[in-house]
Amino acid sequence: MTRDSTCLYGLLGVQPGAPPESIAAGWKQMALKHHPDKGGDAEHFKKVRHAYETLSDPIKRKIYDRFGALGRAAPTEHRKPTAGPTQFSLFNLFRRGAQRTTKASEPTGLPKSPSLTMHFGVTLEEMFNGTSKRITMKRQIPCLACNATGCQPGFEQRECLTCDGVGQRVTQRRVPSDVPGAVVQYEQKQMICPTCDGMGIMIAHDQKCLACKGHRMTPEKNNFVIDVAPGSREGDEIVIEAVGDQLPGHSAADLIVVLQQKPHARFKRTRDDLAVVAKISLLEALTGITVFIKHLDDRWVKVKSEPCLVYNTQSMLAVSGEGMPRKGSPLLRGTLFVLLEIEFPRDNSFTPKQIEILKQVLPPLSTRSDDIPDPTEYAADVTSIRMERTAATFVNK
Repeated sequence: MTRDSTCLYGLLGVQPGAPPESIAAGWKQMALKHHPDKGGDAEHFKKVRHAYETLSDPIKRKIYDRFGALGRAAPTEHRKPTAGPTQFSLFNLFRRGAQRTTKASEPTGLPKSPSLTMHFGVTLEEMFNGTSKRITMKRQIPCLACNATGCQPGFEQRECLTCDGVGQRVTQRRVPSDVPGAVVQYEQKQMICPTCDGMGIMIAHDQKCLACKGHRMTPEKNNFVIDVAPGSREGDEIVIEAVGDQLPGHSAADLIVVLQQKPHARFKRTRDDLAVVAKISLLEALTGITVFIKHLDDRWVKVKSEPCLVYNTQSMLAVSGEGMPRKGSPLLRGTLFVLLEIEFPRDNSFTPKQIEILKQVLPPLSTRSDDIPDPTEYAADVTSIRMERTAATFVNK
């Protein structure tokens, strides 16, 4: 231990080798004594706070005990804050246990690793009935063999000399201009340090941990269960706490599972409503409909119309209370819409006698030839074009 290594301990009024409890107690005592609001010196209070920030972090403390002031990172307040877990801020979180984002005067637990997002497909049946799904995923956790130092026993990591332990490098280049006399401008580009790969530390090859190869992290399989509630929709999020990656000096990340509804062969969904196509004969369209629909919970639903009503290809039947359950209130359900697809008889299905009977039974033509003066008559070929109706307006939402 170097002579300078006693400086931070002295600021907190504790001895080198003091346990974490004594470090925290010393911080509270010195913070009350030197706080500017209590009449203390502001500059000395900053030094006390920096001492606590360094000694309360196990990895920073180990580097400080080993290398003294030269091994310390710059105080947190001098580092430029970042706005969210970008590529570079993730490297900052990874290196040396990371900086704390809470006030030093409020001792807290470990900071949280950045959350992960997983898209997970579920069937419409599972969204209708609700289900539990077991998920197996790989995650990265701090190496237990080296206590996340990346070094073999008896060796220590050193701060990268190329980036001064920041894990990043800033390059600057002159921006060319065709305007004579223009002000010279430069642009800066931030990049990952090529020497330490953004880690901010250097470990000799023969000193790297054999388990993690110096990466400080090892893979692990994690199993957990998610519950899909009845009535869940596309895009719903399920948060599973502390099952994701765990950066050194951090608690495990939360996993955000985003539900994706798989396409269904028969049903289409719009929010809490369902649509299904039912084929009926021309006779049923004219005399009354009775269709049986196998629902998403394997029940058979009988849908029957009034015999005096006539339906066409633009008609649909609405069955209240047979749609999707409402999330949080599964006893309340949307509407099931039955879209009718009429199957017309094939060509030459009727005899001349039957055709005459149909003419007598069915309504007359809307336009009669007697109402049109001197029509020009053609013997034209007629091509039948059959339009297939679908539930295209119902999309998965």
